[in-house]
Amino acid sequence: MIDAKDSDVLQSAWRIQDDAAQLGFDWPSIDGVLDKIQEELEEVREALAAQDNAHAQLELGDLLFSIINAARFLKVDPAEMLHATNEKFIQRFSWVKSHFRQQGRAIENCSLDELEAAWQCAKTVSGSTEDKISSCDQKRPTESHCGTLSQDFDAKSGV
Repeated sequence: MIDAKDSDVLQSAWRIQDDAAQLGFDWPSIDGVLDKIQEELEEVREALAAQDNAHAQLELGDLLFSIINAARFLKVDPAEMLHATNEKFIQRFSWVKSHFRQQGRAIENCSLDELEAAWQCAKTVSGSTEDKISSCDQKRPTESHCGTLSQDFDAKSGV
């Protein structure tokens, strides 16, 4: 469930930018917004490279503000968009955990490469059909267990 406070701050950022747009302070197309997102991301990188975490936090806020502006351009509620992404992450990460549990391995003991490979497989098979399962097996032939595990996960989760 979306916390009202979180939704309010996202909606507030939307309204601030929408009010400015109503007065003509707006990009003519989403391309300007996407360029601004890129600019803000670069400023975050620069602050981190300078090991200036306080500045990085400010720039990260600017980046988030710009991303909400992109949502405004697309007429998509940023809170709902983030909620959907949270749910997608939870589903995929559950699949990854199940993947290693099925192998009898603790996820904490897996390498980042192993976790990334399982994550890519989960992206292919979460909420999967048989076609997606075989597609995952073709992309990662050394991980043929992805197909079997995804079937097990789908059966347990009701997906």
